[in-house]
Amino acid sequence: DNGVYVLRRQPPGKLLKSAHAVDREFRVINALQGSEVPVPKAYHLCEDTSIIGSMFYIMAYVEGDIFWNSALPEIASSATRGAMYDEMNRVLAALHSVDIESAGLRDYGRPGSYFERQLSRWTKQYRASELEHVEEIESLIQYLEANLPKDDGQVSLVHGDFRLDNMMFGGPYPLTVVDWQSLTMGCPLNDASYFMGTSLTPEVRDSEERALLRLYLEVLSSYGITLSFDQAFLYYRNYAPAGMIMALIASMIVGETERGNDMFMAMAKRSIAMAQSLEVLN
Repeated sequence: DNGVYVLRRQPPGKLLKSAHAVDREFRVINALQGSEVPVPKAYHLCEDTSIIGSMFYIMAYVEGDIFWNSALPEIASSATRGAMYDEMNRVLAALHSVDIESAGLRDYGRPGSYFERQLSRWTKQYRASELEHVEEIESLIQYLEANLPKDDGQVSLVHGDFRLDNMMFGGPYPLTVVDWQSLTMGCPLNDASYFMGTSLTPEVRDSEERALLRLYLEVLSSYGITLSFDQAFLYYRNYAPAGMIMALIASMIVGETERGNDMFMAMAKRSIAMAQSLEVLN
């Protein structure tokens, strides 16, 4: 193929274990080609670090807009804003409907113990990057260990970081999803809860979350996966703190930037508001 390409590489220097796993991302993007989940085309993975100093892969360049503010002030039409979130919701349900065996991704995680695995990974990454003892973080880790939500028994591919700024709007698709390095097998309603909790303002979420959840279930049903609204909402509610947890942990293990700090703080505040609204925070 001719045209413009993107080189996605691991950053130089010492990396946290499992961080910036471009080889994992390359395989996921290839596995999802031809599915209802819109991803760019990936061409070649180079694991030889002697070429440019780190592992990298080549992917297609996709035109599109990225939005950082979940209120979407750049979009004048409320109908257009609603359609954008509906498309995100549809794509999330499509991801959760992917046949794991057919996609060749059975080894991308273990069924069960999803939250224990996530907390263990986040805690290890925090330990590997901490510069000083912070008693409040230790208290948070202890609280999470004692209050993890129960696994709902549902297993699908989960993106792990499905939020507004990991989407590109426009171009060849209405929506293109990026940043697949966190994909694993886990609880699909956690992805949905995280998406709505971190991406929607409290005002929009309070008025629209039930309608968005019903749309998500309708798309799942179109793929032959049936879950009652009451059951789905119970799981959605129980997983509400997920965005708060990830935002807090991520803010401690990634390099500081002004935009990143503002983003993680906004994510955490929205997720806390969601958990308080749904009465799942002690």
